[in-house]
Amino acid sequence: MGVFAGAHRVDQARPLWLLAALLAACSLSCGTSASPDATPSQRNTCAPSCEGRVCGSDGCGGSCGACASDTSCLAGACVPSACEGSCESLGYACGSACGVTCGDCPGGQQCEGHQCVCAPQCSAATCGQPDGCGGTCGPCARSQSCESCALRLHVAHVDAHVTVALHFTPPAGAPLPVLADLRFLLAGGHLVRAGLARSLMDADKQLLGDPETGLPFRRLSDGTWQVVIASGSGAEALGAGTWLALQVAPEGRGPVVVALAPRAEQLAPVEADAALYGQTLDGAVVVWVEEGANAPR
Repeated sequence: MGVFAGAHRVDQARPLWLLAALLAACSLSCGTSASPDATPSQRNTCAPSCEGRVCGSDGCGGSCGACASDTSCLAGACVPSACEGSCESLGYACGSACGVTCGDCPGGQQCEGHQCVCAPQCSAATCGQPDGCGGTCGPCARSQSCESCALRLHVAHVDAHVTVALHFTPPAGAPLPVLADLRFLLAGGHLVRAGLARSLMDADKQLLGDPETGLPFRRLSDGTWQVVIASGSGAEALGAGTWLALQVAPEGRGPVVVALAPRAEQLAPVEADAALYGQTLDGAVVVWVEEGANAPR
């Protein structure tokens, strides 16, 4: 909670002068209420109700609370003051508008863009088959991107996240690179972590950080994810073996797909990059995050 305690309810700690004023007002008016022995029709039978509300009227002339200065009360909820429109005026069938729930979707449907649409029925067992909504379920599980290519992705571990490793096998007689500017295509998830193999760390290699986030990767405008392996103080070559590991957080119910984006100038110097020409490097690994769903293919 910390400094945010009470941020949505500014009346939780009323000042002493306000309490004193309330007591003074009560001394003038509270005594005029019905006496304890008044008949039921003489008594005030209104029952205040603030269930599910943090602001606005309690139904009996009182208040359920007040909103902060940059918010306003709408249907018992504090919403940004600039928020305009309602579920009806915006045409929303599900989700929420200005803090108000617009509705839930029936079974077999899901909310996308505030509209209820057909929910694909897909699993690892139905990969590549019709999804029940006019489309096709995702590809079947695949544990490595290729058999013998120079840059090979393979699934290293699967739990709540998917860990994919990148392995380098240099072509015979090819010069070794000293730098790698790699781009990855991701579907069904987003990158949350990247780490160098111990052998490269011992060779004084490092991942260049994004100057804006400080993370060792960044999302580019074309949708690819960039990871750059560079040298520290020296210029030792990037040798054969595992280079790095990528950790991907799944999104949705479909498979997580990871592939190298095909492009020139992935390695430096150019002689090392030229050794990759003609190789198929854009094969993908596919992981369905279901127990027993990722047998090697």
